[in-house]
Amino acid sequence: MDKRTHGPSSVPIAVADVTVLLTVLGRYEAKLRGGSLDPTAVTSLWGRLVAVGLADEDTPVSAAVVAAGLDALGQRLRYALGEYPVDPISGPR
Repeated sequence: MDKRTHGPSSVPIAVADVTVLLTVLGRYEAKLRGGSLDPTAVTSLWGRLVAVGLADEDTPVSAAVVAAGLDALGQRLRYALGEYPVDPISGPR
């Protein structure tokens, strides 16, 4: 089973909330790529990304892997906002 396809939620999220989340993701991604995030936080984020299928548990923990996972999450949020016709991570279903 693909961990990423839990299906849509029946509870909507406000567009403004998604916009704020995208900003937060961008800041975290910048900190990761700049090497200024604590290694414990990197490991914690990596574990969460693995849990939802945005990182492979066989890939060693690294800031670059976590940054890529956060970027993928951001792309999924942009898809939810309607910026893409298909999920840019999973593709057409």
